[in-house]
This record gives sequence, C-alpha cells and structure tokens, in this order.
Amino acid sequence: MPESSRYETIFNANPLGMLILNDEGVILEENQRAKDFLKLDVTGTRFQELLGGKEYLDGLIEIDGNRLFLKTSDLPCAQGDGEAPRKLITLITQEDVRSFGAQQAQAVLEYERAYWQDLFEAAQNGMAVFDSQGKVWEINEAITDMSGYSKDEILSPHFSWANIIAPEDLPLAMERLKDLLQTGRVQKFELTFVHKTGRKAPTLISYNRLSRRPSWECDRMVASIQDITEIKQAQERLEDERLYFNEILESTLAAVALFDSEGRVFYVNSACEDIVGFTPEEIMAPNFNWVVDLTPEEFRQEDLDHIKELLSTGTTQPYEKQFFHKNGSRVWVYIAYRTLTRKNERGEPLMACSIIDITPLKEAQTKLKELVEAQQRTIKELSTPLIPVWPGILAVPMVGSFDSQRVHDLNERLLQEVSNQKPRAVLIDLSGLSHVDTQIVSEIVILIAAVRLLGTKTLISGINPQVAQSLVRLGMNLENIPTYATLAQALRSLVRETTA
Repeated sequence: MPESSRYETIFNANPLGMLILNDEGVILEENQRAKDFLKLDVTGTRFQELLGGKEYLDGLIEIDGNRLFLKTSDLPCAQGDGEAPRKLITLITQEDVRSFGAQQAQAVLEYERAYWQDLFEAAQNGMAVFDSQGKVWEINEAITDMSGYSKDEILSPHFSWANIIAPEDLPLAMERLKDLLQTGRVQKFELTFVHKTGRKAPTLISYNRLSRRPSWECDRMVASIQDITEIKQAQERLEDERLYFNEILESTLAAVALFDSEGRVFYVNSACEDIVGFTPEEIMAPNFNWVVDLTPEEFRQEDLDHIKELLSTGTTQPYEKQFFHKNGSRVWVYIAYRTLTRKNERGEPLMACSIIDITPLKEAQTKLKELVEAQQRTIKELSTPLIPVWPGILAVPMVGSFDSQRVHDLNERLLQEVSNQKPRAVLIDLSGLSHVDTQIVSEIVILIAAVRLLGTKTLISGINPQVAQSLVRLGMNLENIPTYATLAQALRSLVRETTA
C-alpha cells in the first residue's frame, strides 16, 4: 500500500477527531471523526474562528456549545521538502472520554483541575472559596501571606471566614454576603482584615457566587482580596501633605489662588474672601471667571498680557491692579504670578498668584500726598507772607534765600491777593534777603511791574548795596517807584498819606 494511502487510512480511521493546520492556523485536512461532531466541512477555515476568535491552548475549549478537550502536536516535515511546519490538533469529546474509560477520563479531569489550580495559586490577589456558614473550602497562598494563618488552620472545621474580618466590619461583611446570595455578584468594597498577630490591614474585596453542586450543603462563594495597605498609606501621606500645605496657605496673610488661562479657579485660600468678599466656594464655581468677574475692565488687558507672558516665558513682573469687591466697591491689590507643574486638560500649566491687599497703603499714600501738598502750601505762605499792616496796605517781607521757583510762587500768590483785595499799596521789603543775584532781582522787578499794572501802588524798602548793584547792571530805572531804606520809613510814609 502506498505511504500516502496508509496515512490517509490511519488518519480517517482514528476514533478521535483530528485536524491538520498550517503555520497560519488554517485547517488543511479533517478526518471523518472531526466531520461527524463538527457537522460541517471546515477545510480552509481558520481554527481560531471556530473558537469565536479566542486563542487556543491545550485544555478544555468550546465549539458550538460542545465542550472538547484539545491537544496540539507538531507534525514533522520530510527533510528538504520545503513545506512549512504543520500542526496536528486532536479533539476529544465527552463521548470519547466515556469510551476511553474511567482512567482516561480521570486523567483529563486532573489535567483540567491542575490547570485551574495553577491559575488559582498564581493569582496575585488573595483568593478564597467559602460557604454561607463561613467555612473556608479553598484558599491560595496569597491568603496565607495576608492573614498569617497556615492553609491547614484556615481549612480546619473550627475556622470561620469571620475570624479574619475586623469586628467593626462584620455587619458590612454580612450585608454584602446577603447581597451576594440575592444577586450572585457584589461589586468591590473595602473590608478590614485582621492578621493572626492582631495587625489590621485594609483590603479591597469582591464576591462572586459559584454554581451550586449537588454535593454542597451550602452555597459557596469565591472572594478576591487585594491588600491595599500601601495604597492607603500613600493616600494618608498624600492627605497629610495636602493638609500640611493647606495649613501653610491658610495661615498666610496673602491671598493665594490657582487658576488656568480661561479664568477657571481650582483653589483659593480663605484670605481671598477677606480681600474680595466672595467665598472660596463662590470663586471656584464653574460659572465664575477669575479675570472677568473680579477685574474692572480697565485692568483686564493688563491681566491678559501678564498671563500670556507667564505662559510663554514662565515669569512675569508683579504689578498693581484693582479687584471688584462683592459689595460693589474696589480694592487695590499687589499681585504676583508663577506657573505650576500641574496642567489642565489641554496640557497648559496652571498658574498660581499671590495677592496682597494694598488698599490701606493706597489710602495712606493719598492722605500723605494731600498732607504734603497742604504742608507745601503752608510753607509757601510762611516763606513769603502777605501781611495786611494797615487798611489798604499789604506788606511783603522777602526773607532768606530766593530762587526762581520761590519768586514764581510769590508772584502767583501776590497777584491773586491784589486781584481779590484791591489794596491801595503793596510794600515789598528786601532787607531780609540773604542772597540775591541778577536773575532774582530781574524777576522781582517784573513782579513789581505786574502789581502796578493791576493799579496798585508799589513801594520798595530795604535795598542793600548788592541789590542796588544788580539793579544798575540790569539798567533798571526805579525813579517812578518809591524806595526807602527801611520798612519803618516806608510804613510811616504810607500812614501819613492815609491820614493826610
């Protein structure tokens, strides 16, 4: 008999279903047994498609609702024939198992159990099977590590699942167990486990109900447990850090705010409420905008320019601006920005700003300015007093050193006073001048001429040699202006004219 015919006879006469696949998983051949239980010609089909796209490994599979046991083998190629390697897949049905006898069936079952036991033991989470009475039937090694009890201790008849649950969490555990028995599945929840040493560990646990078997006296459940001690510790450290920095931010006198380029506020401390009157909750509301709702229109462009510069370069100079207060008033603030490593959903860095209320400073500056201006006016008045020495006679004693500004101030005050009071005569006394120069003398002469133009008689007293020399150098002619050596002489002359 030719080799190929012998191969085909053996292949088709095999009591087990057999498929030959190429290296891409396409079925090249199927024997008669495979055709019988697959009930269709699958030649040319990818074997993976029969499994609904699932990967296949040795073990139990399901095709069209039929549970089969699968075994793969590599088929050798003839040396030098140039063909790609092929695989032989052997499919064993439940009927085949029965036909092989109890020994072969037990081997298959043991193989299946070993497979799932390996998965059960390899799970990183703790896995435990227990019944509604609390008896534990199966655990993996992770449970012994988590609880500190040995496998024998946990599986012993007197041990209860409740032994490793914190007493304060037992009501919750019972409530979840009740939910499980009613619904068949319970979502993850937190439960505190108690180690054999008494140490407590937070865990994340989920329950699933197992299919009931006739040999079971009670319903059985499987629990998947994850020790979240490190996660909780990390969360506590994070919360401690958050509270620590929050205490720092709340203790500072400056207001601190965290916002993005669209004006959405993510954090403000309580000092901000002291400045603008809005509560942190109001400022962090979704419809609140840091730029629009707090900033008067004349300052908004400056704000936007600083924010743009900050996003571009990471720095910007502090500046002064105004904020709206909740009561409708305005407050002056000094504001400084910086960018943070934290970003919003668009990948833009968030911005932090520190705000100091400088309204009292601004008010003090305004008051100081007003005070300085009042003092300056007083000084001007005291430095060049205008003295009404007799009805209709105004004396102007020039004392000390005069410069152009001081003469200018005197000019303004004297002309205003002459215009208001219309005195009969103005007596300018130069005897108190400590220093004069040609420029000052020239301005005094101009002042005298301006007074005379207003129709008021002008007299000069106290011309010293230095002033006289300056008048000569300037070519000033004072023939029409009465001059006297002393203020007393000038006053006597005016009094006589008045009483004559």
